[in-house]
Amino acid sequence: MRKSVIAFGIFFSVAFNTINANTNPDLRPTKLNRTKITNVSPLNLAIVEANLDAVKTFVDFGANIEEATTKSNGMRPLMYAARYNQVELLEYLIEKGAKVDAKSKIGATALDYAKAAGAKEAVTFLSNL
Repeated sequence: MRKSVIAFGIFFSVAFNTINANTNPDLRPTKLNRTKITNVSPLNLAIVEANLDAVKTFVDFGANIEEATTKSNGMRPLMYAARYNQVELLEYLIEKGAKVDAKSKIGATALDYAKAAGAKEAVTFLSNL
């Protein structure tokens, strides 16, 4: 019984110190978001989540901005940005060389995806190119 009490006390003291050890809010872990989107690259997931910093990091580390998804409809990162109305990401991807007139497996362009999704700002932006 005595060993159990000592083990229990050690466990709680370690757990309490571990939980409260990090008091700097900048060093706390980031919240992870789950998505139901599958069979796409991490770059495309970052675009869907509107995470410009992650997109820039992926591109800086060599992510292919012209890579089409292979297991679904062949959408490219620019098409995801258009579909999800991410104008800032559209600008960035085009600046990095994404082809606006590229087509998916079903023959749709980024503008077509923006129109189908009702992404008004993306439609306006892409129409003015």
